[in-house]
Amino acid sequence: VLIAGAFSICKLSICLQIFEREVNTEFKNLTTTFWNVIITLTSVGYGDYYPKSDLGRMIAIITAFWGICFLSLLVVALSNVLSLEESEEQAFTLLNKLYVR
Repeated sequence: VLIAGAFSICKLSICLQIFEREVNTEFKNLTTTFWNVIITLTSVGYGDYYPKSDLGRMIAIITAFWGICFLSLLVVALSNVLSLEESEEQAFTLLNKLYVR
């Protein structure tokens, strides 16, 4: 999930820079587009940098929706990693009963 997230941040940043570099002088630097994509992915949206072209806004919309999906995938992956298996659940229950006595 983290590799897919890093790849999508790079890809969306490059696409945003390609569409915005002629229209918006703030997006000529790649680090600014990385900042904008990361802020949009996490649904913070400071508004200090925003796309002005139609294609740049389309990339921002795609980034926002991908951020919702990506964070959902991250939560599901973490919950699967942190959940106890059946044998671990039984051992935990047994240890809890022994501790109570």
